[in-house]
Amino acid sequence: MLRSLIVLLAAFAASPVTPVRPTVPNFRDTTIRIRETRGLSHPMVHAYYFKGPRERTEISPDGAKLMAASTSIMQCDLRTIIHLNPASKTYTLFVDSEPRVPSKTVRVRPQFADGPIVSVTMDSVDTGERRQVAGYEARHLKSTITIDASKDASTLPGKIVLDTWYLGLPAETCHEPIPRSLAPIFMGMFKVGPTGRRDHFEIKYTGAETTGLILEERSTQREGGNVILNKTELLEVSEQPLDESLFEIPPDYTQHERPQPRSGVTAAPPDMQ
Repeated sequence: MLRSLIVLLAAFAASPVTPVRPTVPNFRDTTIRIRETRGLSHPMVHAYYFKGPRERTEISPDGAKLMAASTSIMQCDLRTIIHLNPASKTYTLFVDSEPRVPSKTVRVRPQFADGPIVSVTMDSVDTGERRQVAGYEARHLKSTITIDASKDASTLPGKIVLDTWYLGLPAETCHEPIPRSLAPIFMGMFKVGPTGRRDHFEIKYTGAETTGLILEERSTQREGGNVILNKTELLEVSEQPLDESLFEIPPDYTQHERPQPRSGVTAAPPDMQ
């Protein structure tokens, strides 16, 4: 559910951007596995594989013995994202032809841009703590997300307090995901409120940059009188060599044409984090 929400958010995102030269990473062969638990939902395991200019992400329920529920391949050298569907042996291809850098202020415009306004501010403080993971530096940040919603909005006002370790990986401009911590806030984007319109989000980041792969995180979310506890745990780090075939389309897969975007929506490749 969370993964699907972030994919949908990427299609709605529109922000002031500055073209830059594509940055192609050169990852060491690295495997990182984390477990993410959000509230009372079943934990999900995210497995990340890095090699040269490419990255593979697999997401599956914790303890699952079957194939991954979601698999994506990012070919940063080709600026291509591939989503694999193991059940049907099909893949969907996204090509990002315009390298971008993120703006500190991001506006997310749903279909009804004149809907009730929801202001979201994410303020982060770098604690100065550092540690080495697989030859990369991890930073310890503490953040507060404040949600202010107008009275007619579907989204409830609230606050999220985060304690996060971010792993700094090369070539941050290869992809700039919306932080996973923000994703649950946008449920109002897909609900029609009392006014018959969807919420209009205005998002602002202040303080330290929250870039990198989330290795560990503890968060407390307060919304409408409820308290939700979320956590991300680091399960495994490996520097064993990886086969190049992990980062290519399997030969027995066929291409699935993705649906055309709705009127007023700009198509964009989904994030990989």
